[in-house]
Amino acid sequence: MRARTDLPNLTLFLGALVALGVSVARPARAQAQGSWLERLGIDKLRFSALGAQVGRVNPYGIEPTTSYSLQVDYGELSPGWRIVRPLTWAS
Repeated sequence: MRARTDLPNLTLFLGALVALGVSVARPARAQAQGSWLERLGIDKLRFSALGAQVGRVNPYGIEPTTSYSLQVDYGELSPGWRIVRPLTWAS
């Protein structure tokens, strides 16, 4: 049995994501001089936290499995925005 995908919702989500990206990118060009790396403050990012999760994935009609996840937090990019790298695998 195959997992169900909801293509219209995925298309709507991707469209909204592109629209948000365009609306954020235009005002950023008009702001302060300097490269976008300098404006973002990438140089201040450092390893700040490590997290782990274990959970059960139990989809309807498919064999259940266990999921393992590891997250690495590199710190705050700007107020309210953090850089986090997740790594997830299932057995």
